[in-house]
Amino acid sequence: MRQDLLERLRTITDEERRILADGSRGVEKDLYMSGPEYYAEADRDRRAADYRKKPDDAESTESAAGVGCQKSTDDVEFAGSVAAEGCRKDTEAGLTAGTDCRKGADSAQFTVDSRRMLEKGRLIDIRTHTRFVTFPEHRHNYIEIMYMCSGQTVHLINRSAKVMLQTGDLLFLGQNSCHEIQAAGIDDIGINFMILPEFFDEIIDMAGKESVLSSFLVDALRKSGGAGFLHYRVADILPVQNLVENLVWSLLNAQPHCGHINQLTMGLLFAQLVRVTERIEESGGESDQMFMMQVLRYIEENYRDASLSELASQQNVTISCLSRKIRRASGSTFKELLQKKRLRQAEHLLLHTRLPVTDIIYRVGYDNTSYFHRIFLREYGVSPWRFRREHGEG
Repeated sequence: MRQDLLERLRTITDEERRILADGSRGVEKDLYMSGPEYYAEADRDRRAADYRKKPDDAESTESAAGVGCQKSTDDVEFAGSVAAEGCRKDTEAGLTAGTDCRKGADSAQFTVDSRRMLEKGRLIDIRTHTRFVTFPEHRHNYIEIMYMCSGQTVHLINRSAKVMLQTGDLLFLGQNSCHEIQAAGIDDIGINFMILPEFFDEIIDMAGKESVLSSFLVDALRKSGGAGFLHYRVADILPVQNLVENLVWSLLNAQPHCGHINQLTMGLLFAQLVRVTERIEESGGESDQMFMMQVLRYIEENYRDASLSELASQQNVTISCLSRKIRRASGSTFKELLQKKRLRQAEHLLLHTRLPVTDIIYRVGYDNTSYFHRIFLREYGVSPWRFRREHGEG
């Protein structure tokens, strides 16, 4: 990332200044919540604060507050270095509910609300991750993508998966993922992309409508009950890094009429990511998610001559076992998934090339032209020739 952009993101926010000035302060949940949950959470926090202020506890509370984060408002750089020194645990030590940087904070899970984080009418925005204190367990009612600009952060996802996000990594979190983040230092700069599900309505087309894998990835993230996550290690994939930086710059500078540009950029980003699914370090949520990505990646790369027997050999399982597993994980048979990919590829070639229909049929893996015409008519309601005439580029 360009140094000038990185320095801009490194700037200490108002919330972080308050954290640095008061070592016992946690994340300001009122900045992230709205509606009834906010008032209920605020009431819990007030009761907890009253309890901690009891005379018997006053001395110990004051002593504990001074251990982790040092107060400083006159010298921001000094404060940042002190906070990074005192608040940040060794990342290998993992996440615990009672770290020094969390000093009596309420451990109850809360929901970060899109109505609080996004201006009305906006489908996507960004914010820098709050440093110097553990960000407590929470959920989002939107899709979150975290990008690590520099340094590293340690995450506990769904109370079980520990993920270390390093410079250049991307972390995709489904809407219902449960998430906690260990305290970060001043040079651990992360960007949170906050995205409403409808932003992705056009992403599949942009990423390549013919790709069943891109559809799977987007659907896994945007479905309301999804608690999955995807950790991409892509620091050395230059196109991915350039697209993320372009997206950050566009959202930070809020250019007029940039909404469609941002969707195009995100679409291109997904198009790159579906080509490097081997860079997914970890995946959470549904247990069959990684398995289905392997199956769909095989279909993407071998759709012309893909076969269930070849895939079973690669997976070192019997054909019948693999067939049952695919059906259970996806609700479709291998044949149906392969046919879906071939038809999407045929649609793409009909719309964007002048290849004869017969050539397209052979290119997508069919030898029997009559069979292809039959399944195409069943799927699209018209013949391939008529589909091209009605929807093609001319």
